[in-house]
Amino acid sequence: MKSTTRWITALLAMAFLMQAPTTVVAQETQDEIKAELAAVRKELAALRADMKQVLVQLKTMKTASARKPKPRRRPALDLLGKPAPEKSFVTTDNTERKLGGKSDKVKMVCFYASWCGYCKRTLPKFQKLHEQYEGKDVEFMAISLDERTGKRKKTEQQVMDHYAKMGIKMPLFLDGKKDIGRAYKVQSFPTSFVVGKDGVIEAVHVGGPADIDKQVAKEIDTLLAGKSLVKKSGAAKVKTQ
Repeated sequence: MKSTTRWITALLAMAFLMQAPTTVVAQETQDEIKAELAAVRKELAALRADMKQVLVQLKTMKTASARKPKPRRRPALDLLGKPAPEKSFVTTDNTERKLGGKSDKVKMVCFYASWCGYCKRTLPKFQKLHEQYEGKDVEFMAISLDERTGKRKKTEQQVMDHYAKMGIKMPLFLDGKKDIGRAYKVQSFPTSFVVGKDGVIEAVHVGGPADIDKQVAKEIDTLLAGKSLVKKSGAAKVKTQ
């Protein structure tokens, strides 16, 4: 409010000095003119000080806004409780496999990239579960979304060599075109899905928390017991890191 009043006062004073007839100005004493100009200069100086303060505040607000982390978008979570997108593909062991639709097995699929640190911790845990549930109605698989171009590009052979080096023997599919990755809305690594026998996505895990193997094992046991995770607790089964 004070800044607005100062602007108005200064502008009116300047307008008067600039537009007043020559005869009027001639009648004013030199002291009065100097006093008016001094008052205008004082008002302008005060306005400049106010503007500096405003600019400092704006800069501070902009800096604080820039530091505030933006919420991460995780569209894969939108698939929870919905039918898994139906996709057929051939894994590196030359076996045709399918995601989505009714099946006689509970399926756990992990989308990953070989450069991802969390993936390097998570995949070995899923490998142990793969061995633990061998012979049961459960199927584990991994899908690589490694780029074929760009800074992080990997050839198919490099991806397979990296996979073998980690000691992972789960079925692997190389989704270089990211056809399946897009269908499952994967944007973060690792992103894992637990799909029930009815083809519905029962749990979604974005990230690789330390206890992900325990979480997934509990979910699989529940599904093998004929229960539904989604109906039981819905959004509570959404797992993020």
